[in-house]
Amino acid sequence: MEIHKVARIKCRMARKTPSAGILLLAAVLLYPAIAFAAGEDPSIPLMLYLVVILLAAKLMGHLAVVLGQPAVLGELLAGVLLGNLHLAGVHGLDGIATDPG
Repeated sequence: MEIHKVARIKCRMARKTPSAGILLLAAVLLYPAIAFAAGEDPSIPLMLYLVVILLAAKLMGHLAVVLGQPAVLGELLAGVLLGNLHLAGVHGLDGIATDPG
């Protein structure tokens, strides 16, 4: 019976963590476009790109651990997903490829 309690706790954690992370990720993805349009310092979007990458890696690493896999597997999957966002029509991180910094 004890194993079922642990599994339920892990399932609750897995449901709560990504939803907050996805909301934050969406907000940060929109900010670089606004920053470039406003003519701000070009290092600010670069820092935000790094925040997005690290946040996604941490969340996916946590999700992988909850699913019983090594954290590095989730972090690698986050990199693959972020690298291919343009294929899904999300162009929020396209500026990182052309960033002069």
